[in-house]
Amino acid sequence: MRKNPPTVSIIISTYNSPKALDLVLASLAEQDVDGFEVIVADDGSNDETKKVIESLRSKINYDIKHVWQPHDGFRAAMIRNKGVAFAKGDYLIFLDGDTIPLVSFVKKHQKLAENNYFIAGNRILLSPAFTQQVLQQEV
Repeated sequence: MRKNPPTVSIIISTYNSPKALDLVLASLAEQDVDGFEVIVADDGSNDETKKVIESLRSKINYDIKHVWQPHDGFRAAMIRNKGVAFAKGDYLIFLDGDTIPLVSFVKKHQKLAENNYFIAGNRILLSPAFTQQVLQQEV
């Protein structure tokens, strides 16, 4: 077990889901720890995704980078790998661009982190109707 929590890079893969990404980034600003960085790994989204990131830059308490590649089909693995190349943390957390983490998400990962181990998790899937309700809310 580590003595100090690891430095964390959160890599979020996304493609043309700016409203969902806005909620994910806002929820990361509410984490009960700070000092992590976020890399948005963008698989060729239009300008709306960039606008979401830029509009939040002054409101969030973490460093954020936007890594983009041109759209050429579903290449999520490739853009995640590009995100990893920009990461400075010694612990990587991968999120999908529509996965809203609980407030303790990063802290729990830091607590469970051990060298040479991989942690896999799952999420609660919402119905399409409820997802649309959530996306219509103002953050």
